[in-house]
Amino acid sequence: MSELAVIQYIDDPAIALDTEWRVLAANDACETLLGSGTVAGEPIESVFGPNRSLADRHADRLSHYPDAGGVVDGDDCHFDPDHAAVAALRDHRDPSEDDPDLGVFTDGTLAYFHCSVVTMDERDRRLLVFRDITQVKDREQDLNFLRQVMGRVLRHNLRNDISVVRTHAELIAEQSDDERAEWARKIVAKSDTLVDTTETTRLIEKAIEHNDPIAQDLETAIEAGTERVRANHPEAATGIRLTDLPTAEILALRQFEQAIADTIRNAVEHAEDATVEVSAELQDEWATITVEDDGPGIPTDELAAFERRGETDMTHASGAGLWLLYTVVHESGGEVAIDTEGGTTVHIRLPVEST
Repeated sequence: MSELAVIQYIDDPAIALDTEWRVLAANDACETLLGSGTVAGEPIESVFGPNRSLADRHADRLSHYPDAGGVVDGDDCHFDPDHAAVAALRDHRDPSEDDPDLGVFTDGTLAYFHCSVVTMDERDRRLLVFRDITQVKDREQDLNFLRQVMGRVLRHNLRNDISVVRTHAELIAEQSDDERAEWARKIVAKSDTLVDTTETTRLIEKAIEHNDPIAQDLETAIEAGTERVRANHPEAATGIRLTDLPTAEILALRQFEQAIADTIRNAVEHAEDATVEVSAELQDEWATITVEDDGPGIPTDELAAFERRGETDMTHASGAGLWLLYTVVHESGGEVAIDTEGGTTVHIRLPVEST
């Protein structure tokens, strides 16, 4: 069997090129990418060339999808020379991982392809493989839409509705002098917890979308996070101790201060008269921050979900707080470990900026 014939066994569109970037062979799957015309022997810039007539007929469709760089219509095809992936191929360059994926309309249906290049042999002949990632793109779009609904609609509406419930509960508490006042105060407290949870989910979303760590002073970030907790829980202020905080610039997301605050807050909210000790140490190019308390420990279901890093029903505000901590530290290039023997000890490992 010819070495070029092997490409027919590749499920995705594949094109073999010689050293001058001329097509040696293309598999049958290329019809979804290049149409039914013959491409063997043609230079790559001709294969991925513009067809102005075809482009004009599909102008509205192409302009609606920024990553769409091609149209296939029977034997004809059009590729936008300004699309980054197309431009790389036409310039005899391997497409970069940073280039956008190539969207191609075939019979009115948009498919997305990710182009990868491998060297076939010692003669530097290349094999282009266009992996069909349409399902992945569709999944990303569904998740983005869901995030918009959850973030911009449900969370906003939820905060407003909770505020209404909280206001009415406060009025009931003020105007009652029996057990209804106590019930109303519990509603107020739970409303505050729900609002905190919606804010935490917003911070998680921002941490994922804007995941560029910045240099920040270790001691300042921890002290600022601690003061947030002390301000909201003055009754627990004396039980929070900061010890052995070295001078260092850590690399972490902007949400780190809130994440450390949530970690401390979880400890003081889950235990009456809890003692929380926050310390840190430096080793090589890493800082390890330890938050230790003598409380009852993180609920088993929340800790199990955190360790699995999977989807679960998070019924406690501390569950969201754990995910904020994990997201911030993970996106900062660090690690989180939790020990629940004799209380809860959270170890946070973050990189230190090189001096």
